[in-house]
Amino acid sequence: MKRIKLLVEWEGYPPGTLLDVNDEAVEALIAAQTAAPYDAEAIKQAQTEADASATAETDRIRQIVDDALAGLKASNVSVPPRVQVISEPLDRDAKKGFNTFADFMGVVHKHNIGRLTDNRLAKYLSGSVQEKAITGLGELVDSDGGVLVPPEFRAELLQKTYETALVANRCRRLPVSVNALRINYIAESSRADGSRSGGIRGYWGAEAGTMTPSAASFGQLQLTLNKLYAVIYATDELLSDSIVTLNEMVNTMVAQELAVVLDEAIINGTGAGQPLGIVAGPSTISVAKETGQLAATIVSENILNMFRRLYARSRNSAVWFVAQDTMGQLYQMSLPVGTGGGLTFMPPGGLSGKPYATLMGLPIIEIEQCQTLGTVGDIILADMSQYLLAEHSLGMLSATSIHLRFLQGEQIFRFSIRVDGQPWWKSALTPMHGSVTVSPFVTLATRA
Repeated sequence: MKRIKLLVEWEGYPPGTLLDVNDEAVEALIAAQTAAPYDAEAIKQAQTEADASATAETDRIRQIVDDALAGLKASNVSVPPRVQVISEPLDRDAKKGFNTFADFMGVVHKHNIGRLTDNRLAKYLSGSVQEKAITGLGELVDSDGGVLVPPEFRAELLQKTYETALVANRCRRLPVSVNALRINYIAESSRADGSRSGGIRGYWGAEAGTMTPSAASFGQLQLTLNKLYAVIYATDELLSDSIVTLNEMVNTMVAQELAVVLDEAIINGTGAGQPLGIVAGPSTISVAKETGQLAATIVSENILNMFRRLYARSRNSAVWFVAQDTMGQLYQMSLPVGTGGGLTFMPPGGLSGKPYATLMGLPIIEIEQCQTLGTVGDIILADMSQYLLAEHSLGMLSATSIHLRFLQGEQIFRFSIRVDGQPWWKSALTPMHGSVTVSPFVTLATRA
Protein backbone atom coordinates (compact mmCIF):
# COMPACT_ATOMS: atom_id res chain seq x y z
CA MET A 1 0.00 0.00 0.00
CA LYS A 2 1.19 3.51 -0.82
CA ARG A 3 -0.20 6.89 0.16
CA ILE A 4 -1.29 9.36 -2.54
CA LYS A 5 -2.83 12.81 -2.57
CA LEU A 6 -5.73 13.40 -4.98
CA LEU A 7 -5.21 16.24 -7.47
CA VAL A 8 -8.80 16.13 -8.75
CA GLU A 9 -12.08 14.68 -7.53
CA TRP A 10 -12.13 10.87 -7.71
CA GLU A 11 -14.76 8.34 -6.63
CA GLY A 12 -16.54 10.98 -4.57
CA TYR A 13 -13.39 12.11 -2.74
CA PRO A 14 -12.50 15.82 -3.10
CA PRO A 15 -9.10 17.09 -4.29
CA GLY A 16 -6.45 17.07 -1.56
CA THR A 17 -7.73 13.85 0.07
CA LEU A 18 -5.02 11.43 1.26
CA LEU A 19 -5.68 7.77 0.35
CA ASP A 20 -3.80 4.51 0.91
CA VAL A 21 -4.11 2.34 -2.22
CA ASN A 22 -2.33 -0.68 -3.68
CA ASP A 23 0.71 -0.34 -5.95
CA GLU A 24 -1.19 -1.06 -9.17
CA ALA A 25 -3.82 1.60 -8.43
CA VAL A 26 -1.08 4.10 -7.48
CA GLU A 27 0.57 3.76 -10.88
CA ALA A 28 -2.74 4.10 -12.72
CA LEU A 29 -3.85 7.18 -10.79
CA ILE A 30 -0.47 8.92 -11.16
CA ALA A 31 -0.35 8.11 -14.88
CA ALA A 32 -3.82 9.64 -15.30
CA GLN A 33 -2.68 12.73 -13.34
CA THR A 34 -5.49 12.05 -10.88
CA ALA A 35 -3.12 11.82 -7.91
CA ALA A 36 0.47 12.41 -6.88
CA PRO A 37 2.72 10.46 -4.49
CA TYR A 38 2.51 11.68 -0.92
CA ASP A 39 5.75 11.57 1.05
CA ALA A 40 5.04 13.02 4.49
CA GLU A 41 8.74 13.28 5.38
CA ALA A 42 9.62 15.04 2.12
CA ILE A 43 6.75 17.48 2.58
CA LYS A 44 7.79 18.13 6.17
CA GLN A 45 11.37 18.72 5.07
CA ALA A 46 10.24 21.11 2.31
CA GLN A 47 8.10 23.03 4.82
CA THR A 48 11.04 23.22 7.24
CA GLU A 49 13.27 24.59 4.50
CA ALA A 50 10.59 27.12 3.47
CA ASP A 51 10.20 28.26 7.09
CA ALA A 52 13.96 28.61 7.44
CA SER A 53 14.11 30.64 4.25
CA ALA A 54 11.30 32.93 5.46
CA THR A 55 13.07 33.40 8.82
CA ALA A 56 16.32 34.22 7.07
CA GLU A 57 14.56 36.78 4.87
CA THR A 58 12.93 38.37 7.93
CA ASP A 59 16.31 38.56 9.65
CA ARG A 60 17.83 40.11 6.54
CA ILE A 61 15.16 42.81 6.40
CA ARG A 62 15.51 43.49 10.11
CA GLN A 63 19.28 43.86 9.70
CA ILE A 64 18.81 46.33 6.82
CA VAL A 65 16.45 48.41 9.00
CA ASP A 66 18.87 48.29 11.94
CA ASP A 67 21.81 49.34 9.75
CA ALA A 68 19.80 52.24 8.31
CA LEU A 69 18.78 53.43 11.78
CA ALA A 70 22.37 53.18 13.02
CA GLY A 71 23.50 55.32 10.12
CA LEU A 72 20.89 57.96 10.90
CA LYS A 73 21.94 58.05 14.57
CA ALA A 74 25.60 58.47 13.57
CA SER A 75 24.61 61.49 11.46
CA ASN A 76 22.71 63.03 14.42
CA VAL A 77 19.45 62.77 12.50
CA SER A 78 16.21 62.50 14.48
CA VAL A 79 15.26 58.82 14.37
CA PRO A 80 11.61 57.73 14.24
CA PRO A 81 10.44 54.75 16.32
CA ARG A 82 11.95 51.45 15.23
CA VAL A 83 10.07 49.64 12.46
CA GLN A 84 8.68 46.30 13.65
CA VAL A 85 8.54 43.39 11.24
CA ILE A 86 5.00 41.97 11.30
CA SER A 87 5.02 38.24 11.94
CA GLU A 88 1.57 37.67 10.41
CA PRO A 89 1.31 39.59 7.10
CA LEU A 90 -2.10 40.90 6.11
CA ASP A 91 -2.30 38.56 3.14
CA ARG A 92 -2.05 35.58 5.52
CA ASP A 93 -4.63 36.92 7.96
CA ALA A 94 -8.04 35.34 7.26
CA LYS A 95 -9.72 38.36 8.88
CA LYS A 96 -7.63 40.77 6.77
CA GLY A 97 -6.82 42.93 9.77
CA PHE A 98 -10.42 43.46 10.95
CA ASN A 99 -11.32 42.54 14.52
CA THR A 100 -14.97 41.55 14.00
CA PHE A 101 -17.49 41.22 11.19
CA ALA A 102 -19.18 44.39 12.43
CA ASP A 103 -15.81 46.18 12.32
CA PHE A 104 -15.45 45.17 8.67
CA MET A 105 -19.02 46.22 7.79
CA GLY A 106 -18.63 49.59 9.46
CA VAL A 107 -15.38 50.32 7.62
CA VAL A 108 -16.89 49.32 4.26
CA HIS A 109 -19.92 51.52 4.93
CA LYS A 110 -17.85 54.58 5.83
CA HIS A 111 -15.63 53.99 2.82
CA ASN A 112 -18.62 53.79 0.49
CA ILE A 113 -20.11 57.06 1.68
CA GLY A 114 -16.76 58.81 1.48
CA ARG A 115 -16.26 59.35 5.22
CA LEU A 116 -13.20 57.19 5.72
CA THR A 117 -10.40 55.51 3.83
CA ASP A 118 -9.22 52.74 6.13
CA ASN A 119 -5.72 51.41 5.52
CA ARG A 120 -6.90 47.83 6.05
CA LEU A 121 -9.66 48.12 3.47
CA ALA A 122 -7.40 49.97 1.04
CA LYS A 123 -4.89 47.09 1.17
CA TYR A 124 -7.68 44.53 0.94
CA LEU A 125 -9.09 46.09 -2.25
CA SER A 126 -5.85 47.18 -3.87
CA GLY A 127 -4.79 43.69 -4.80
CA SER A 128 -1.97 43.46 -2.25
CA VAL A 129 -4.23 40.93 -0.54
CA GLN A 130 -5.45 38.42 -3.09
CA GLU A 131 -8.11 35.74 -2.93
CA LYS A 132 -8.57 33.43 -5.87
CA ALA A 133 -11.77 31.81 -7.07
CA ILE A 134 -11.83 28.45 -8.87
CA THR A 135 -11.57 30.32 -12.18
CA GLY A 136 -8.45 32.10 -10.99
CA LEU A 137 -10.15 35.50 -11.10
CA GLY A 138 -9.92 37.95 -8.22
CA GLU A 139 -12.80 37.75 -5.76
CA LEU A 140 -12.35 40.89 -3.67
CA VAL A 141 -14.92 42.88 -5.66
CA ASP A 142 -17.83 40.90 -7.06
CA SER A 143 -19.75 41.45 -10.30
CA ASP A 144 -22.38 43.62 -8.58
CA GLY A 145 -19.78 46.10 -7.35
CA GLY A 146 -19.87 44.85 -3.78
CA VAL A 147 -16.96 44.02 -1.50
CA LEU A 148 -16.53 40.36 -0.61
CA VAL A 149 -16.30 39.57 3.10
CA PRO A 150 -12.96 38.16 4.42
CA PRO A 151 -12.87 34.34 4.59
CA GLU A 152 -12.62 34.02 8.38
CA PHE A 153 -15.95 35.77 8.91
CA ARG A 154 -17.59 33.67 6.20
CA ALA A 155 -16.31 30.49 7.86
CA GLU A 156 -17.62 31.63 11.26
CA LEU A 157 -21.06 32.32 9.82
CA LEU A 158 -21.22 28.91 8.10
CA GLN A 159 -20.16 27.22 11.34
CA LYS A 160 -22.87 29.06 13.26
CA THR A 161 -25.42 27.99 10.63
CA TYR A 162 -24.65 24.31 11.19
CA GLU A 163 -24.42 24.74 14.95
CA THR A 164 -27.90 26.26 14.91
CA ALA A 165 -29.37 23.64 12.59
CA LEU A 166 -31.02 20.68 14.31
CA VAL A 167 -31.23 18.44 11.25
CA ALA A 168 -28.45 19.46 8.84
CA ASN A 169 -25.72 18.96 11.41
CA ARG A 170 -26.67 15.27 11.67
CA CYS A 171 -26.42 14.56 7.92
CA ARG A 172 -23.50 12.93 6.15
CA ARG A 173 -21.84 16.10 4.80
CA LEU A 174 -19.84 15.94 1.57
CA PRO A 175 -17.62 18.92 0.65
CA VAL A 176 -17.33 19.23 -3.15
CA SER A 177 -15.53 21.62 -5.48
CA VAL A 178 -17.91 21.21 -8.43
CA ASN A 179 -21.58 22.02 -8.98
CA ALA A 180 -22.69 18.42 -9.46
CA LEU A 181 -21.64 15.18 -7.81
CA ARG A 182 -22.45 11.55 -8.58
CA ILE A 183 -22.46 9.07 -5.69
CA ASN A 184 -22.41 5.32 -6.27
CA TYR A 185 -24.67 3.08 -4.24
CA ILE A 186 -25.44 -0.63 -4.16
CA ALA A 187 -28.79 -1.21 -5.87
CA GLU A 188 -30.19 -3.41 -3.12
CA SER A 189 -33.92 -3.45 -2.45
CA SER A 190 -34.22 -6.97 -1.02
CA ARG A 191 -32.22 -9.28 1.22
CA ALA A 192 -33.67 -12.39 -0.43
CA ASP A 193 -31.30 -14.88 -2.09
CA GLY A 194 -30.07 -13.48 -5.38
CA SER A 195 -30.89 -9.88 -4.42
CA ARG A 196 -28.37 -9.04 -1.70
CA SER A 197 -25.88 -6.36 -2.75
CA GLY A 198 -27.84 -6.03 -5.97
CA GLY A 199 -27.31 -9.61 -7.09
CA ILE A 200 -24.38 -11.24 -5.27
CA ARG A 201 -25.24 -14.72 -4.06
CA GLY A 202 -23.40 -17.35 -2.06
CA TYR A 203 -23.87 -21.10 -2.70
CA TRP A 204 -23.08 -24.36 -0.99
CA GLY A 205 -21.09 -26.58 -3.37
CA ALA A 206 -19.62 -30.04 -3.65
CA GLU A 207 -15.92 -30.68 -4.00
CA ALA A 208 -14.76 -30.06 -7.58
CA GLY A 209 -18.27 -28.95 -8.50
CA THR A 210 -18.94 -26.16 -11.01
CA MET A 211 -19.40 -22.78 -9.33
CA THR A 212 -22.28 -20.45 -10.18
CA PRO A 213 -21.24 -16.83 -10.77
CA SER A 214 -23.09 -13.73 -9.56
CA ALA A 215 -22.54 -9.99 -9.77
CA ALA A 216 -23.50 -6.86 -7.85
CA SER A 217 -25.63 -4.05 -9.27
CA PHE A 218 -24.86 -0.39 -8.71
CA GLY A 219 -26.74 2.85 -9.19
CA GLN A 220 -25.83 6.52 -9.01
CA LEU A 221 -27.29 9.43 -7.12
CA GLN A 222 -26.73 12.89 -8.58
CA LEU A 223 -26.48 15.90 -6.29
CA THR A 224 -26.68 19.26 -8.08
CA LEU A 225 -25.85 22.21 -5.86
CA ASN A 226 -28.55 24.85 -5.35
CA LYS A 227 -28.03 28.34 -3.96
CA LEU A 228 -29.44 29.12 -0.53
CA TYR A 229 -29.14 32.80 0.25
CA ALA A 230 -30.26 35.63 2.50
CA VAL A 231 -30.13 39.36 1.74
CA ILE A 232 -30.42 41.95 4.51
CA TYR A 233 -30.49 45.74 4.53
CA ALA A 234 -28.83 47.91 7.15
CA THR A 235 -29.44 51.63 7.45
CA ASP A 236 -26.66 54.19 7.61
CA GLU A 237 -27.63 54.96 11.20
CA LEU A 238 -27.39 51.31 12.26
CA LEU A 239 -24.02 50.90 10.61
CA SER A 240 -22.69 54.08 12.18
CA ASP A 241 -24.04 53.70 15.69
CA SER A 242 -24.53 50.06 16.74
CA ILE A 243 -21.70 47.54 16.46
CA VAL A 244 -23.47 45.24 18.96
CA THR A 245 -26.67 45.18 16.88
CA LEU A 246 -24.66 44.45 13.73
CA ASN A 247 -22.97 41.44 15.27
CA GLU A 248 -26.33 40.15 16.51
CA MET A 249 -27.98 40.71 13.14
CA VAL A 250 -25.31 38.93 11.13
CA ASN A 251 -23.85 36.29 13.41
CA THR A 252 -27.13 35.18 14.92
CA MET A 253 -30.10 36.16 12.77
CA VAL A 254 -28.63 35.26 9.38
CA ALA A 255 -27.16 31.98 10.67
CA GLN A 256 -30.49 31.04 12.26
CA GLU A 257 -32.47 31.86 9.13
CA LEU A 258 -30.24 29.84 6.82
CA ALA A 259 -30.30 26.94 9.31
CA VAL A 260 -34.11 26.97 9.45
CA VAL A 261 -34.48 27.00 5.65
CA LEU A 262 -31.88 24.24 5.20
CA ASP A 263 -33.52 22.03 7.84
CA GLU A 264 -36.90 22.63 6.21
CA ALA A 265 -35.58 21.40 2.85
CA ILE A 266 -33.99 18.30 4.38
CA ILE A 267 -37.32 17.37 6.01
CA ASN A 268 -39.89 18.61 3.45
CA GLY A 269 -37.91 19.54 0.31
CA THR A 270 -39.31 18.72 -3.12
CA GLY A 271 -35.98 18.12 -4.86
CA ALA A 272 -36.75 20.84 -7.43
CA GLY A 273 -34.21 23.63 -6.95
CA GLN A 274 -33.66 22.45 -3.37
CA PRO A 275 -32.72 19.23 -1.54
CA LEU A 276 -35.09 16.25 -1.62
CA GLY A 277 -36.58 15.89 1.83
CA ILE A 278 -37.14 12.84 3.98
CA VAL A 279 -40.94 13.00 3.80
CA ALA A 280 -40.92 12.79 -0.01
CA GLY A 281 -37.91 10.46 -0.20
CA PRO A 282 -38.27 7.25 -2.26
CA SER A 283 -37.10 5.01 0.59
CA THR A 284 -39.28 6.55 3.33
CA ILE A 285 -41.85 4.22 4.87
CA SER A 286 -45.19 5.67 5.97
CA VAL A 287 -46.71 3.54 8.75
CA ALA A 288 -50.52 3.29 8.64
CA LYS A 289 -52.65 4.45 11.55
CA GLU A 290 -54.41 1.94 13.80
CA THR A 291 -57.92 0.74 12.99
CA GLY A 292 -60.39 3.10 14.63
CA GLN A 293 -57.67 5.52 15.73
CA LEU A 294 -59.00 9.01 16.47
CA ALA A 295 -57.93 11.98 14.36
CA ALA A 296 -54.87 13.98 15.43
CA THR A 297 -53.63 11.38 17.93
CA ILE A 298 -50.51 9.30 18.50
CA VAL A 299 -50.82 5.99 20.31
CA SER A 300 -48.23 3.54 21.57
CA GLU A 301 -48.97 1.13 18.74
CA ASN A 302 -47.90 3.83 16.25
CA ILE A 303 -44.53 4.12 17.97
CA LEU A 304 -43.99 0.37 18.12
CA ASN A 305 -44.91 -0.06 14.46
CA MET A 306 -42.61 2.78 13.39
CA PHE A 307 -39.74 1.32 15.42
CA ARG A 308 -40.13 -2.17 13.94
CA ARG A 309 -39.94 -0.69 10.41
CA LEU A 310 -36.64 1.07 11.20
CA TYR A 311 -33.63 -0.61 9.58
CA ALA A 312 -31.92 -2.59 12.36
CA ARG A 313 -28.45 -1.13 11.74
CA SER A 314 -29.89 2.37 12.13
CA ARG A 315 -31.07 1.83 15.68
CA ASN A 316 -27.82 3.11 17.18
CA SER A 317 -27.89 6.43 15.31
CA ALA A 318 -31.55 7.24 14.58
CA VAL A 319 -33.50 10.04 16.31
CA TRP A 320 -37.14 11.04 16.62
CA PHE A 321 -38.00 14.42 15.03
CA VAL A 322 -41.34 15.64 16.40
CA ALA A 323 -43.53 18.72 16.18
CA GLN A 324 -44.01 20.53 19.47
CA ASP A 325 -47.77 19.94 19.46
CA THR A 326 -47.22 16.14 19.46
CA MET A 327 -45.72 16.18 22.95
CA GLY A 328 -49.09 16.15 24.70
CA GLN A 329 -49.94 12.92 22.87
CA LEU A 330 -46.59 11.34 23.71
CA TYR A 331 -47.06 12.09 27.42
CA GLN A 332 -50.44 10.25 27.40
CA MET A 333 -49.40 7.11 25.52
CA SER A 334 -49.91 3.89 27.45
CA LEU A 335 -49.66 0.13 26.98
CA PRO A 336 -51.98 -2.41 28.62
CA VAL A 337 -50.37 -4.60 31.29
CA GLY A 338 -52.70 -7.35 32.46
CA THR A 339 -55.88 -5.68 33.69
CA GLY A 340 -54.10 -2.34 34.06
CA GLY A 341 -51.48 -0.47 32.09
CA GLY A 342 -48.58 1.90 32.23
CA LEU A 343 -47.45 5.13 30.62
CA THR A 344 -45.10 4.61 27.69
CA PHE A 345 -43.25 7.90 27.74
CA MET A 346 -43.50 9.36 31.27
CA PRO A 347 -40.98 8.46 33.99
CA PRO A 348 -42.01 6.68 37.18
CA GLY A 349 -42.43 10.02 38.94
CA GLY A 350 -45.42 10.81 36.72
CA LEU A 351 -46.29 14.32 35.59
CA SER A 352 -44.38 15.83 38.52
CA GLY A 353 -41.09 14.38 37.24
CA LYS A 354 -38.99 15.44 34.31
CA PRO A 355 -39.99 13.64 31.05
CA TYR A 356 -37.56 11.32 29.40
CA ALA A 357 -35.65 12.82 26.44
CA THR A 358 -35.76 9.45 24.66
CA LEU A 359 -38.37 7.17 23.17
CA MET A 360 -37.52 3.51 22.55
CA GLY A 361 -34.04 4.52 23.71
CA LEU A 362 -33.59 7.08 20.91
CA PRO A 363 -33.38 10.89 21.38
CA ILE A 364 -36.46 13.07 20.85
CA ILE A 365 -35.79 16.37 19.06
CA GLU A 366 -38.54 18.95 18.71
CA ILE A 367 -38.24 20.87 15.44
CA GLU A 368 -40.52 23.39 13.78
CA GLN A 369 -40.05 21.70 10.38
CA CYS A 370 -42.27 18.77 11.41
CA GLN A 371 -45.91 19.02 10.35
CA THR A 372 -48.76 19.72 12.76
CA LEU A 373 -50.24 16.91 14.85
CA GLY A 374 -52.21 14.35 12.84
CA THR A 375 -50.43 15.05 9.53
CA VAL A 376 -47.78 12.86 7.93
CA GLY A 377 -44.45 14.27 9.03
CA ASP A 378 -45.56 15.27 12.54
CA ILE A 379 -43.30 12.52 13.93
CA ILE A 380 -40.34 11.12 12.00
CA LEU A 381 -37.90 8.36 12.91
CA ALA A 382 -34.71 8.95 10.93
CA ASP A 383 -31.08 7.88 10.73
CA MET A 384 -29.50 11.04 9.28
CA SER A 385 -26.20 9.29 8.56
CA GLN A 386 -28.08 7.85 5.57
CA TYR A 387 -28.89 11.33 4.23
CA LEU A 388 -26.26 12.87 1.93
CA LEU A 389 -25.73 16.63 2.10
CA ALA A 390 -23.27 18.04 -0.45
CA GLU A 391 -21.93 21.54 0.07
CA HIS A 392 -19.50 23.56 -2.01
CA SER A 393 -16.01 23.63 -0.55
CA LEU A 394 -15.95 27.43 -0.85
CA GLY A 395 -18.41 27.44 2.06
CA MET A 396 -20.31 30.63 2.81
CA LEU A 397 -20.03 33.36 0.18
CA SER A 398 -20.89 36.89 1.22
CA ALA A 399 -20.60 40.43 -0.08
CA THR A 400 -21.72 43.93 0.78
CA SER A 401 -22.73 46.81 -1.48
CA ILE A 402 -24.05 50.37 -1.14
CA HIS A 403 -25.16 50.82 -4.74
CA LEU A 404 -28.59 49.16 -5.00
CA ARG A 405 -30.17 51.07 -2.07
CA PHE A 406 -28.03 54.21 -2.26
CA LEU A 407 -30.99 56.63 -2.39
CA GLN A 408 -32.60 54.96 0.64
CA GLY A 409 -29.41 55.29 2.71
CA GLU A 410 -29.11 51.54 3.18
CA GLN A 411 -26.36 49.02 2.60
CA ILE A 412 -26.99 45.47 1.41
CA PHE A 413 -25.36 42.36 2.83
CA ARG A 414 -25.71 39.14 0.84
CA PHE A 415 -24.90 35.64 2.12
CA SER A 416 -25.16 32.38 0.17
CA ILE A 417 -24.14 28.74 0.29
CA ARG A 418 -24.53 26.09 -2.40
CA VAL A 419 -25.91 22.78 -1.18
CA ASP A 420 -27.97 19.79 -2.24
CA GLY A 421 -29.10 16.67 -0.47
CA GLN A 422 -31.20 13.53 -0.68
CA PRO A 423 -31.60 10.19 1.07
CA TRP A 424 -28.85 7.71 0.20
CA TRP A 425 -31.39 4.90 -0.16
CA LYS A 426 -33.48 4.71 -3.36
CA SER A 427 -36.04 2.28 -1.93
CA ALA A 428 -37.06 0.51 1.25
CA LEU A 429 -35.48 -2.88 1.92
CA THR A 430 -37.31 -6.22 1.99
CA PRO A 431 -35.75 -8.56 4.59
CA MET A 432 -34.42 -12.04 3.84
CA HIS A 433 -37.45 -13.67 5.45
CA GLY A 434 -40.84 -11.94 5.37
CA SER A 435 -42.30 -9.12 3.35
CA VAL A 436 -42.42 -6.20 5.81
CA THR A 437 -39.97 -3.61 4.45
CA VAL A 438 -37.54 -1.58 6.55
CA SER A 439 -35.78 1.76 6.02
CA PRO A 440 -33.64 4.37 7.79
CA PHE A 441 -36.56 6.81 7.38
CA VAL A 442 -40.04 6.15 8.83
CA THR A 443 -43.04 8.46 9.13
CA LEU A 444 -46.59 8.06 10.46
CA ALA A 445 -49.48 8.34 8.00
CA THR A 446 -52.09 11.07 8.36
CA ARG A 447 -54.69 10.48 11.10
CA ALA A 448 -57.73 12.44 9.94
